[in-house]
Amino acid sequence: MTGVDFTRAIRAQPAPARFLPLLLLTGYAAFDQVTALRDAGAHLVMKKPASAARHV
Repeated sequence: MTGVDFTRAIRAQPAPARFLPLLLLTGYAAFDQVTALRDAGAHLVMKKPASAARHV
């Protein structure tokens, strides 16, 4: 299951699960992949290695 598949599966669930904020951490963050994740319903996509200071 890809991150896009995971995001779509969560968004297909009944409430309240489908309204959870999705923060995804990935080692592959090409522009098209990040766009696909955001279009699927992800709130934030972070690239490894992540730093909390960069996303506050």
